[in-house]
Amino acid sequence: DLGPATVRVLDPARENAALAVLGGRVDYGEFATYHTLPARELTLEVERPAGHDIPQWFTLEFGEARGEALVLGISGPGTDAAEGLGLIGVRPGGEVLFSTALARATAALQLILNAAELQADIYLDEKLVLDDWAFRSATPYEDVVAGPHRLEIVEASAPDNSSTLAMLEVDYAEATHNQVMLAGSRDSLALVSVLDVRSDEAGAGMARFYLAHGAADVGPVAVHLLDPADSNRRMSALEDSLAFGGAGRFHAAEARSLNIEIAVPGRGSVLEVFAFDFGGLEGESLVLGLSGTGARASDGLTVMGVLPGGEVLLPGVVTGTGMGQRLPEMFVLLGNYPNPFNPFTRIVFDLPARATVAVEVIDMLGRTVRTVPAGEMAAGGRRTIELDGTGLASGIYVFRVTAIMEGRAEVQTGRMALLR
Repeated sequence: DLGPATVRVLDPARENAALAVLGGRVDYGEFATYHTLPARELTLEVERPAGHDIPQWFTLEFGEARGEALVLGISGPGTDAAEGLGLIGVRPGGEVLFSTALARATAALQLILNAAELQADIYLDEKLVLDDWAFRSATPYEDVVAGPHRLEIVEASAPDNSSTLAMLEVDYAEATHNQVMLAGSRDSLALVSVLDVRSDEAGAGMARFYLAHGAADVGPVAVHLLDPADSNRRMSALEDSLAFGGAGRFHAAEARSLNIEIAVPGRGSVLEVFAFDFGGLEGESLVLGLSGTGARASDGLTVMGVLPGGEVLLPGVVTGTGMGQRLPEMFVLLGNYPNPFNPFTRIVFDLPARATVAVEVIDMLGRTVRTVPAGEMAAGGRRTIELDGTGLASGIYVFRVTAIMEGRAEVQTGRMALLR
């Protein structure tokens, strides 16, 4: 059940310092070469080569096998000790030495890619944990060993982690939840690290969140929470001056639709107002990351909400913030921008009601070549969905936008050109 595995020998007498690598990527049914080990109790680490799994640790007493040649076998069902995984040592006379699993202190880590027009590979302690990671995506919280770690960000086209775009060294305490957001763009990257992000719980009927500035084209911002049910009255000041690459303090918001105002500090000049639906997020802790290119929604600016499970939420754009909002009367596809594009474009449409929206991209042979999975979006004008054309060939494509609202489905189609 384990698949290819790497087995390392660690020395418990020297704080589990590495002694040897017995086999790298040894697959089921394969053998590694002979090794010479001290005839005493040792720690054995079993690690799968990919994914976010914590390496399993076992102890095995080799003292009785001094001077002997024996075989060490990975044994049992499952992929960790809880499912039956273990190691056995078989001596020449047929006696079997059994390993004992070691518990390890863990922390939780969530990774968020908020760097525009960049696909990245992520290495944790020189191990590839995310391959070809796409803009505006996130992992769920995954367990890592508590203690120090090194994160390296490499462009996906690079063959390995020898050419690093960004690097971060962190130290995670046991039983904490931690986040790292890669923000900005390929030419202006920032790593936003927040420790112990879920140490406090939101109150009844509330969602808990913090803001992270990940839009490299925008300077420091002031952020306010507005009440759309009360003519966009300012409810609270979230941040007075949050700079690119920075993270703010935690806030609580009512679990309903609210507006988020992004402005220039001290000048009162509003850059954009986004409608974010906190409905259904009662008791959740999330990050809201300023995201994209440009300084306006029409240029690609938005706010990216990330939930603990890795789900990404995108808001609508509010216009006419000084008065009650007038919703569109019908579902209208307004095209995509830019067009032609390479490789990113934004599909723009009006929604008269809250809807589940999905996008399909179809080539000239009628084949569906790309999909944007269905997601919930609030009603409003000029709602946007970003499409990543990475991997598609140059040419003309038809895109189909399906909106399911109030028990009915409506479909609109458009044409786009991808130029390499």
